Amino acid sequence: MKFSYPAIFIATICLMWGIPSSARTTSYTANATNSFPPVRDNYVENPRFSGGEEACMKFIADNLRYPTEAAGKGIEGRVYVQFIIDSLGHVVEPRILKSPSPLLDEEALRIVRAMPVWSPRKIRGKAVHTKMSLPIMFRKQYFKTERQTKP
Repeated sequence: MKFSYPAIFIATICLMWGIPSSARTTSYTANATNSFPPVRDNYVENPRFSGGEEACMKFIADNLRYPTEAAGKGIEGRVYVQFIIDSLGHVVEPRILKSPSPLLDEEALRIVRAMPVWSPRKIRGKAVHTKMSLPIMFRKQYFKTERQTKP
C-alpha cells in the first residue's frame, strides 16, 4: 500500500481541525491586564485558641482532673467532644461524640466549658459560628486524680 504526501498532509489538517481549541496549547504574553492573579475576597481565617495549639494542650493538662471512680476502675481512653465556637469566640453546646466510659464524660465536658474565649472563624472578615471537635486523652499516669488535688 502506497501513501502519497498530499494525502498525509490533508489527513493531518483534518485531525487538527477536529481537536477542540481548549486542548491546543496557546502562548500568552504578559501585559498589564493579566500580569497578576485576581484578588480573592473569600479569605477564611480558622478559629484559634488564644495562644495557639500548644496553649490549648497546656490548658487541658493543667486543668483536667482524672475522675476518682474512673481511676479506681482503671478506665482510660480518648473522649471526643464536639462544640461550637460562636461568632464572639465563646464555646457553646459541648457534647460527647465518642467515649470509652460515661465516667469520663462529665470531666471532659467541664474542661471544654471552662475554656477561655477563642478567636472565632472569619470568612471575608466576618465572624461566623464553627463546629469543632477535640479529643481529650485520659491516662492515669498523666493526670492527677481528684483525691490528689484536695488537701
